[in-house]
Amino acid sequence: MITIISRHYCKEENLEISKALLNTAGLAQSKFKGYISRETLQSHANSLELVTLTTWESIGHQQEWFKSEERQQATAASKTGTFWAKPPEQEFLDILN
Repeated sequence: MITIISRHYCKEENLEISKALLNTAGLAQSKFKGYISRETLQSHANSLELVTLTTWESIGHQQEWFKSEERQQATAASKTGTFWAKPPEQEFLDILN
């Protein structure tokens, strides 16, 4: 299994819609083969930083989702202009137990 930590940096004026978009993407993702779970967190230190923890059966399953048409549709609204303050940062971690 693998977990991906993604840090999303919101602009203040887009914070609520950013949360909604992440939830929409999470719902679409949950129907994908190999998906296990997802949590969305909001930082106490910086309320404009949203973190998603997504767990998959394998990196291959996650990559299928990442390249899918469903993902492109779920995230299309946030890919225009400068919606986010900066691009998301991702870290891939193997689950050891």
